[in-house]
Amino acid sequence: GSSPLGAHGPLRMLPQQPWMFAAFLGAIVVAVGSAGSPGDVTALLQAESRVRSSPSKTAEKEGKTGKESEKKAGKDDAKSSEKVNTMVFRPGDKAEVVVLEGQSAGTWLPCTILRQDRDGTYKISLTDLERNVTKIPAGVLRPMAPELDVGKYIADGVLLFWAVGSKDLTMDLVTQNINHLRSTYNGPADVFLAHYDGNQDIWQSRDEEWYKKNVQYSGLKNWKIKRNKASGFPPQLILSQEFLPEVVNKKQYRWVWLLDEGVDLRQTNLTQLFEEAFATKSLIAAPTVKLANHTDEDELDKIEYKDCDPWYTACKVHSKQPECSHRYVSFVDMMFPLIHPRALQEVYGSCSSCMQHIDHVWCYRSARLLRKNKDEACAILDGVSIGHNNAKSLKKASAQINLNQSDVRSSDKDDWVDGDKIKTIKCVK
Repeated sequence: GSSPLGAHGPLRMLPQQPWMFAAFLGAIVVAVGSAGSPGDVTALLQAESRVRSSPSKTAEKEGKTGKESEKKAGKDDAKSSEKVNTMVFRPGDKAEVVVLEGQSAGTWLPCTILRQDRDGTYKISLTDLERNVTKIPAGVLRPMAPELDVGKYIADGVLLFWAVGSKDLTMDLVTQNINHLRSTYNGPADVFLAHYDGNQDIWQSRDEEWYKKNVQYSGLKNWKIKRNKASGFPPQLILSQEFLPEVVNKKQYRWVWLLDEGVDLRQTNLTQLFEEAFATKSLIAAPTVKLANHTDEDELDKIEYKDCDPWYTACKVHSKQPECSHRYVSFVDMMFPLIHPRALQEVYGSCSSCMQHIDHVWCYRSARLLRKNKDEACAILDGVSIGHNNAKSLKKASAQINLNQSDVRSSDKDDWVDGDKIKTIKCVK
Protein backbone atom coordinates (compact mmCIF):
# COMPACT_ATOMS: atom_id res chain seq x y z
CA GLY A 1 0.00 0.00 0.00
CA SER A 2 0.83 3.64 -0.22
CA SER A 3 0.60 6.41 2.30
CA PRO A 4 -2.62 8.50 2.42
CA LEU A 5 -1.19 11.26 0.32
CA GLY A 6 1.35 9.78 -1.98
CA ALA A 7 3.39 7.06 -3.55
CA HIS A 8 6.73 5.90 -2.25
CA GLY A 9 9.46 7.75 -4.09
CA PRO A 10 11.11 9.44 -5.86
CA LEU A 11 14.34 8.61 -4.01
CA ARG A 12 17.33 8.70 -6.31
CA MET A 13 18.52 10.25 -9.55
CA LEU A 14 20.75 8.75 -12.27
CA PRO A 15 21.81 10.04 -15.71
CA GLN A 16 19.04 9.74 -18.27
CA GLN A 17 21.23 8.01 -20.88
CA PRO A 18 21.87 5.21 -21.44
CA TRP A 19 18.59 3.73 -20.29
CA MET A 20 19.40 1.32 -17.49
CA PHE A 21 17.87 -0.99 -14.95
CA ALA A 22 19.68 -1.80 -11.70
CA ALA A 23 18.34 -4.37 -9.28
CA PHE A 24 19.92 -4.37 -5.85
CA LEU A 25 18.93 -4.73 -2.22
CA GLY A 26 16.18 -2.29 -1.32
CA ALA A 27 16.07 -0.41 -4.63
CA ILE A 28 14.98 -0.63 -8.23
CA VAL A 29 15.76 1.63 -11.15
CA VAL A 30 13.44 1.76 -14.13
CA ALA A 31 14.28 4.55 -16.55
CA VAL A 32 11.42 5.66 -18.77
CA GLY A 33 11.18 8.03 -21.66
CA SER A 34 9.92 11.56 -21.96
CA ALA A 35 6.29 12.66 -21.69
CA GLY A 36 5.52 9.78 -19.37
CA SER A 37 6.03 7.10 -22.06
CA PRO A 38 8.23 4.06 -21.44
CA GLY A 39 11.58 4.53 -23.10
CA ASP A 40 14.02 2.11 -24.69
CA VAL A 41 14.65 -0.58 -22.07
CA THR A 42 16.81 -2.98 -24.07
CA ALA A 43 19.53 -2.57 -21.45
CA LEU A 44 17.27 -3.34 -18.51
CA LEU A 45 18.67 -6.81 -17.95
CA GLN A 46 22.33 -5.78 -17.91
CA ALA A 47 22.37 -5.46 -14.15
CA GLU A 48 21.43 -9.10 -13.56
CA SER A 49 24.92 -10.39 -14.32
CA ARG A 50 26.44 -7.83 -11.95
CA VAL A 51 24.16 -8.96 -9.15
CA ARG A 52 24.91 -12.65 -9.75
CA SER A 53 28.67 -12.30 -10.22
CA SER A 54 29.46 -10.14 -7.22
CA PRO A 55 26.51 -9.90 -4.85
CA SER A 56 28.44 -8.79 -1.80
CA LYS A 57 30.42 -6.12 -3.59
CA THR A 58 27.38 -4.95 -5.49
CA ALA A 59 25.33 -4.66 -2.34
CA GLU A 60 28.14 -2.86 -0.53
CA LYS A 61 28.83 -0.44 -3.36
CA GLU A 62 25.24 0.30 -4.26
CA GLY A 63 24.16 0.41 -0.63
CA LYS A 64 26.69 3.18 -0.06
CA THR A 65 25.51 5.01 -3.16
CA GLY A 66 21.93 4.67 -2.01
CA LYS A 67 22.68 6.28 1.34
CA GLU A 68 24.38 9.23 -0.31
CA SER A 69 21.51 9.67 -2.75
CA GLU A 70 18.85 9.48 -0.06
CA LYS A 71 20.45 12.41 1.73
CA LYS A 72 20.13 14.48 -1.42
CA ALA A 73 16.55 13.43 -1.91
CA GLY A 74 15.53 15.06 1.37
CA LYS A 75 13.93 13.94 4.58
CA ASP A 76 10.42 13.74 3.16
CA ASP A 77 11.38 11.24 0.48
CA ALA A 78 13.46 9.24 2.93
CA LYS A 79 10.42 8.95 5.18
CA SER A 80 8.31 7.90 2.21
CA SER A 81 10.72 5.08 1.43
CA GLU A 82 10.36 3.73 4.95
CA LYS A 83 6.62 3.33 4.44
CA VAL A 84 6.94 0.69 1.70
CA ASN A 85 5.23 -2.42 2.99
CA THR A 86 6.77 -5.80 2.18
CA MET A 87 4.29 -8.51 1.24
CA VAL A 88 4.28 -11.87 -0.48
CA PHE A 89 3.20 -12.09 -4.11
CA ARG A 90 2.27 -15.22 -6.03
CA PRO A 91 2.87 -16.10 -9.69
CA GLY A 92 0.21 -14.46 -11.83
CA ASP A 93 -0.48 -11.64 -9.38
CA LYS A 94 -0.98 -8.24 -10.97
CA ALA A 95 1.25 -5.66 -9.30
CA GLU A 96 3.04 -2.36 -9.79
CA VAL A 97 6.75 -1.58 -9.43
CA VAL A 98 7.95 1.91 -8.53
CA VAL A 99 10.37 4.04 -10.54
CA LEU A 100 12.94 5.37 -8.08
CA GLU A 101 15.30 7.13 -10.46
CA GLY A 102 15.32 9.18 -13.63
CA GLN A 103 12.88 11.70 -15.00
CA SER A 104 9.81 9.66 -14.08
CA ALA A 105 10.73 8.89 -10.49
CA GLY A 106 7.66 8.07 -8.45
CA THR A 107 5.80 6.41 -11.31
CA TRP A 108 4.28 2.99 -10.67
CA LEU A 109 4.57 0.67 -13.68
CA PRO A 110 2.16 -2.25 -14.12
CA CYS A 111 3.68 -5.71 -14.01
CA THR A 112 2.85 -9.39 -13.56
CA ILE A 113 4.61 -11.59 -11.00
CA LEU A 114 6.25 -14.55 -12.75
CA ARG A 115 7.96 -16.24 -9.80
CA GLN A 116 9.60 -15.72 -6.43
CA ASP A 117 13.23 -16.79 -6.19
CA ARG A 118 14.97 -18.36 -3.22
CA ASP A 119 16.51 -15.08 -2.11
CA GLY A 120 13.03 -13.56 -1.77
CA THR A 121 13.23 -11.37 -4.87
CA TYR A 122 10.86 -11.66 -7.80
CA LYS A 123 10.95 -12.13 -11.52
CA ILE A 124 8.38 -9.84 -13.11
CA SER A 125 7.03 -9.01 -16.53
CA LEU A 126 6.70 -5.28 -17.20
CA THR A 127 3.29 -5.05 -18.85
CA ASP A 128 3.74 -1.92 -20.96
CA LEU A 129 7.39 -2.56 -21.83
CA GLU A 130 7.04 -6.27 -22.69
CA ARG A 131 10.22 -7.12 -20.80
CA ASN A 132 10.98 -9.65 -18.08
CA VAL A 133 13.18 -8.50 -15.21
CA THR A 134 14.60 -10.46 -12.26
CA LYS A 135 15.97 -9.66 -8.80
CA ILE A 136 13.13 -7.31 -7.89
CA PRO A 137 12.81 -6.78 -4.10
CA ALA A 138 9.32 -7.07 -2.61
CA GLY A 139 9.70 -3.64 -1.03
CA VAL A 140 9.36 -1.86 -4.37
CA LEU A 141 6.24 -3.75 -5.40
CA ARG A 142 2.62 -3.14 -4.49
CA PRO A 143 -0.64 -4.83 -5.49
CA MET A 144 -2.23 -3.45 -8.63
CA ALA A 145 -4.58 -0.63 -7.72
CA PRO A 146 -8.15 -0.91 -9.02
CA GLU A 147 -8.74 0.90 -12.30
CA LEU A 148 -9.67 4.51 -11.65
CA ASP A 149 -13.11 5.10 -13.16
CA VAL A 150 -13.37 8.88 -13.36
CA GLY A 151 -16.86 8.60 -14.83
CA LYS A 152 -18.23 6.67 -11.88
CA TYR A 153 -20.78 8.33 -9.61
CA ILE A 154 -19.31 8.75 -6.14
CA ALA A 155 -21.78 8.64 -3.24
CA ASP A 156 -20.10 11.28 -1.08
CA GLY A 157 -20.02 13.86 -3.86
CA VAL A 158 -17.76 16.84 -3.33
CA LEU A 159 -15.72 18.21 -0.45
CA LEU A 160 -15.28 22.00 -0.43
CA PHE A 161 -12.07 22.87 1.41
CA TRP A 162 -11.66 26.51 2.43
CA ALA A 163 -8.63 28.16 4.04
CA VAL A 164 -10.14 31.01 6.06
CA GLY A 165 -9.23 33.80 8.44
CA SER A 166 -11.60 35.52 10.84
CA LYS A 167 -12.04 39.03 9.45
CA ASP A 168 -15.67 40.10 9.19
CA LEU A 169 -15.55 40.46 5.40
CA THR A 170 -14.06 36.98 5.05
CA MET A 171 -16.63 35.38 7.33
CA ASP A 172 -19.46 37.18 5.55
CA LEU A 173 -18.38 36.02 2.10
CA VAL A 174 -17.60 32.41 3.01
CA THR A 175 -20.82 32.10 5.04
CA GLN A 176 -22.85 33.39 2.09
CA ASN A 177 -21.00 31.01 -0.24
CA ILE A 178 -21.90 28.05 1.97
CA ASN A 179 -25.50 29.22 2.31
CA HIS A 180 -25.69 29.43 -1.48
CA LEU A 181 -24.32 25.88 -1.72
CA ARG A 182 -26.88 24.52 0.74
CA SER A 183 -29.85 26.32 -0.81
CA THR A 184 -29.15 25.60 -4.49
CA TYR A 185 -27.25 22.31 -4.70
CA ASN A 186 -29.11 19.11 -3.85
CA GLY A 187 -26.21 16.71 -4.28
CA PRO A 188 -23.98 15.41 -1.48
CA ALA A 189 -21.45 18.02 -0.36
CA ASP A 190 -19.30 18.44 2.74
CA VAL A 191 -17.50 21.57 3.93
CA PHE A 192 -14.07 21.75 5.57
CA LEU A 193 -12.95 25.06 7.08
CA ALA A 194 -9.22 25.26 7.77
CA HIS A 195 -8.76 28.20 10.15
CA TYR A 196 -5.25 29.39 9.36
CA ASP A 197 -5.32 32.02 12.13
CA GLY A 198 -6.62 29.58 14.74
CA ASN A 199 -9.77 31.63 15.37
CA GLN A 200 -12.42 28.97 14.98
CA ASP A 201 -14.03 30.29 18.17
CA ILE A 202 -14.81 33.61 16.47
CA TRP A 203 -16.69 31.78 13.73
CA GLN A 204 -18.59 29.70 16.26
CA SER A 205 -19.45 32.69 18.43
CA ARG A 206 -21.18 34.25 15.43
CA ASP A 207 -23.65 31.39 15.06
CA GLU A 208 -22.72 28.10 16.66
CA GLU A 209 -25.79 26.27 15.34
CA TRP A 210 -25.05 27.37 11.77
CA TYR A 211 -21.44 26.18 12.13
CA LYS A 212 -22.47 22.75 13.46
CA LYS A 213 -25.03 22.29 10.71
CA ASN A 214 -22.97 23.44 7.74
CA VAL A 215 -19.33 22.66 8.55
CA GLN A 216 -18.59 18.94 8.63
CA TYR A 217 -14.83 19.24 9.18
CA SER A 218 -12.51 21.89 10.55
CA GLY A 219 -8.85 22.32 11.37
CA LEU A 220 -6.77 24.89 13.24
CA LYS A 221 -3.34 26.07 12.16
CA ASN A 222 -2.86 29.24 14.21
CA TRP A 223 -0.22 30.98 12.13
CA LYS A 224 0.66 33.58 14.75
CA ILE A 225 3.56 34.91 12.72
CA LYS A 226 2.23 36.95 9.81
CA ARG A 227 2.48 34.93 6.65
CA ASN A 228 4.69 36.26 3.91
CA LYS A 229 2.04 37.28 1.41
CA ALA A 230 4.68 37.77 -1.26
CA SER A 231 5.32 34.04 -1.24
CA GLY A 232 2.09 33.69 -3.17
CA PHE A 233 1.62 30.09 -2.10
CA PRO A 234 -2.11 29.57 -1.49
CA PRO A 235 -2.86 28.54 2.11
CA GLN A 236 -5.45 26.03 0.93
CA LEU A 237 -2.67 24.00 -0.69
CA ILE A 238 -0.50 24.10 2.41
CA LEU A 239 -3.33 23.19 4.75
CA SER A 240 -4.86 20.54 2.52
CA GLN A 241 -1.64 18.54 2.76
CA GLU A 242 -1.97 18.56 6.53
CA PHE A 243 -5.70 18.08 7.03
CA LEU A 244 -7.07 16.17 4.05
CA PRO A 245 -5.39 12.73 4.19
CA GLU A 246 -7.52 11.47 7.06
CA VAL A 247 -10.75 12.83 5.59
CA VAL A 248 -10.35 11.56 2.03
CA ASN A 249 -9.41 8.12 3.33
CA LYS A 250 -12.69 7.86 5.23
CA LYS A 251 -15.01 9.15 2.50
CA GLN A 252 -15.45 8.53 -1.22
CA TYR A 253 -15.49 11.94 -2.89
CA ARG A 254 -15.54 12.56 -6.61
CA TRP A 255 -14.00 15.99 -6.15
CA VAL A 256 -12.06 17.91 -3.55
CA TRP A 257 -12.47 21.62 -4.28
CA LEU A 258 -9.63 23.72 -2.87
CA LEU A 259 -10.81 27.29 -2.29
CA ASP A 260 -9.36 30.47 -0.88
CA GLU A 261 -11.34 33.00 1.12
CA GLY A 262 -11.57 35.43 -1.81
CA VAL A 263 -13.66 33.16 -4.04
CA ASP A 264 -17.23 34.34 -4.63
CA LEU A 265 -19.69 31.57 -5.49
CA ARG A 266 -22.88 33.50 -4.81
CA GLN A 267 -23.79 33.95 -8.48
CA THR A 268 -22.53 30.55 -9.61
CA ASN A 269 -24.80 27.70 -10.65
CA LEU A 270 -23.10 25.03 -8.53
CA THR A 271 -25.29 22.23 -9.83
CA GLN A 272 -24.19 23.03 -13.36
CA LEU A 273 -20.59 23.39 -12.24
CA PHE A 274 -20.41 19.95 -10.63
CA GLU A 275 -22.31 18.32 -13.49
CA GLU A 276 -19.98 19.81 -16.09
CA ALA A 277 -16.91 18.90 -14.06
CA PHE A 278 -18.20 15.33 -13.79
CA ALA A 279 -18.87 15.19 -17.54
CA THR A 280 -15.25 16.01 -18.40
CA LYS A 281 -14.00 12.80 -16.71
CA SER A 282 -10.86 14.79 -15.94
CA LEU A 283 -8.63 14.45 -12.90
CA ILE A 284 -8.42 18.22 -12.32
CA ALA A 285 -10.94 20.87 -13.36
CA ALA A 286 -11.71 24.51 -12.71
CA PRO A 287 -14.37 27.04 -13.68
CA THR A 288 -13.59 30.21 -15.55
CA VAL A 289 -13.06 33.24 -13.33
CA LYS A 290 -14.42 36.77 -13.33
CA LEU A 291 -12.49 39.29 -11.31
CA ALA A 292 -14.20 41.66 -8.90
CA ASN A 293 -16.42 44.46 -10.26
CA HIS A 294 -16.52 43.02 -13.78
CA THR A 295 -19.76 41.51 -15.05
CA ASP A 296 -19.81 42.10 -18.80
CA GLU A 297 -18.79 38.74 -20.24
CA ASP A 298 -18.33 40.24 -23.71
CA GLU A 299 -15.51 42.34 -22.29
CA LEU A 300 -14.03 39.59 -20.12
CA ASP A 301 -10.90 39.00 -22.20
CA LYS A 302 -10.13 42.73 -22.35
CA ILE A 303 -10.79 43.12 -18.64
CA GLU A 304 -8.49 40.31 -17.63
CA TYR A 305 -5.63 41.47 -19.77
CA LYS A 306 -6.08 44.95 -18.34
CA ASP A 307 -6.13 43.80 -14.72
CA CYS A 308 -3.47 41.08 -14.99
CA ASP A 309 0.05 41.20 -16.34
CA PRO A 310 0.38 39.48 -19.73
CA TRP A 311 2.58 36.70 -18.35
CA TYR A 312 0.00 35.69 -15.76
CA THR A 313 -1.22 32.44 -17.25
CA ALA A 314 -4.44 32.04 -15.25
CA CYS A 315 -5.82 35.25 -16.77
CA LYS A 316 -5.66 33.67 -20.20
CA VAL A 317 -6.36 30.01 -19.48
CA HIS A 318 -9.24 30.70 -17.12
CA SER A 319 -10.91 33.25 -19.41
CA LYS A 320 -14.30 32.15 -20.68
CA GLN A 321 -14.48 30.90 -24.26
CA PRO A 322 -18.23 31.00 -25.06
CA GLU A 323 -17.95 28.63 -28.01
CA CYS A 324 -16.87 25.79 -25.68
CA SER A 325 -18.82 23.93 -23.02
CA HIS A 326 -15.46 22.93 -21.59
CA ARG A 327 -11.87 22.75 -22.73
CA TYR A 328 -9.14 20.21 -22.11
CA VAL A 329 -6.04 22.18 -21.19
CA SER A 330 -2.45 21.60 -20.14
CA PHE A 331 -2.63 23.92 -17.13
CA VAL A 332 -5.08 24.66 -14.31
CA ASP A 333 -4.22 27.38 -11.80
CA MET A 334 -3.68 26.40 -8.16
CA MET A 335 -6.09 28.96 -6.72
CA PHE A 336 -9.42 27.08 -6.99
CA PRO A 337 -9.07 23.61 -8.57
CA LEU A 338 -11.43 20.67 -8.27
CA ILE A 339 -9.22 17.60 -7.90
CA HIS A 340 -9.99 13.92 -7.88
CA PRO A 341 -8.82 12.54 -4.49
CA ARG A 342 -6.61 9.90 -6.13
CA ALA A 343 -4.91 12.57 -8.22
CA LEU A 344 -4.44 14.67 -5.09
CA GLN A 345 -2.82 11.74 -3.30
CA GLU A 346 -0.46 10.82 -6.10
CA VAL A 347 0.59 14.35 -7.01
CA TYR A 348 1.14 15.51 -3.43
CA GLY A 349 3.08 12.35 -2.65
CA SER A 350 5.44 12.70 -5.61
CA CYS A 351 5.93 16.46 -5.55
CA SER A 352 7.65 17.30 -2.28
CA SER A 353 10.18 19.47 -4.12
CA CYS A 354 7.76 21.18 -6.49
CA MET A 355 4.79 22.19 -4.35
CA GLN A 356 5.18 25.92 -5.05
CA HIS A 357 4.92 25.16 -8.75
CA ILE A 358 2.47 22.28 -8.53
CA ASP A 359 0.03 23.72 -11.06
CA HIS A 360 2.79 23.59 -13.68
CA VAL A 361 3.16 19.83 -13.27
CA TRP A 362 -0.04 18.35 -11.89
CA CYS A 363 -1.98 17.93 -15.14
CA TYR A 364 0.54 15.68 -16.83
CA ARG A 365 1.86 14.16 -13.61
CA SER A 366 -1.56 13.03 -12.39
CA ALA A 367 -2.26 11.48 -15.80
CA ARG A 368 1.08 9.69 -15.80
CA LEU A 369 0.80 8.35 -12.27
CA LEU A 370 -2.79 7.19 -12.75
CA ARG A 371 -2.27 5.98 -16.33
CA LYS A 372 -4.86 8.30 -17.85
CA ASN A 373 -4.86 10.22 -21.14
CA LYS A 374 -2.76 13.30 -20.40
CA ASP A 375 -4.65 15.35 -22.99
CA GLU A 376 -7.83 15.00 -20.91
CA ALA A 377 -6.34 15.17 -17.42
CA CYS A 378 -7.23 18.84 -16.88
CA ALA A 379 -10.29 20.81 -17.94
CA ILE A 380 -11.65 24.35 -17.80
CA LEU A 381 -15.42 24.68 -17.45
CA ASP A 382 -16.45 27.41 -19.88
CA GLY A 383 -20.12 27.09 -19.08
CA VAL A 384 -19.61 28.19 -15.47
CA SER A 385 -17.80 31.15 -13.92
CA ILE A 386 -16.93 32.07 -10.36
CA GLY A 387 -15.97 35.44 -8.96
CA HIS A 388 -12.80 36.42 -7.15
CA ASN A 389 -12.54 39.60 -5.11
CA ASN A 390 -8.77 40.03 -5.17
CA ALA A 391 -7.09 40.08 -8.57
CA LYS A 392 -3.93 41.45 -6.99
CA SER A 393 -3.50 38.34 -4.86
CA LEU A 394 -3.72 36.19 -7.96
CA LYS A 395 -1.07 38.23 -9.74
CA LYS A 396 1.16 38.25 -6.67
CA ALA A 397 1.04 34.48 -6.42
CA SER A 398 2.12 33.98 -10.00
CA ALA A 399 4.82 36.66 -9.79
CA GLN A 400 6.70 35.00 -6.95
CA ILE A 401 6.28 31.53 -8.37
CA ASN A 402 7.76 32.61 -11.70
CA LEU A 403 10.90 33.73 -9.86
CA ASN A 404 11.66 30.17 -8.78
CA GLN A 405 10.38 28.08 -11.67
CA SER A 406 13.85 27.24 -12.92
CA ASP A 407 14.50 25.36 -9.68
CA VAL A 408 12.12 22.57 -10.63
CA ARG A 409 12.02 22.63 -14.44
CA SER A 410 15.07 20.40 -14.71
CA SER A 411 13.73 17.73 -12.35
CA ASP A 412 10.19 17.73 -13.75
CA LYS A 413 10.82 17.88 -17.48
CA ASP A 414 8.26 15.24 -18.37
CA ASP A 415 5.42 17.00 -16.58
CA TRP A 416 6.39 20.69 -16.64
CA VAL A 417 4.37 23.16 -18.71
CA ASP A 418 4.89 26.89 -19.13
CA GLY A 419 5.02 29.48 -21.89
CA ASP A 420 3.70 28.10 -25.17
CA LYS A 421 3.02 24.73 -23.57
CA ILE A 422 0.18 26.30 -21.56
CA LYS A 423 -2.61 25.88 -24.04
CA THR A 424 -6.06 24.64 -24.89
CA ILE A 425 -5.76 21.09 -26.18
CA LYS A 426 -9.37 20.62 -27.26
CA CYS A 427 -12.56 22.68 -27.22
CA VAL A 428 -15.64 20.57 -26.53
CA LYS A 429 -18.76 22.31 -27.85
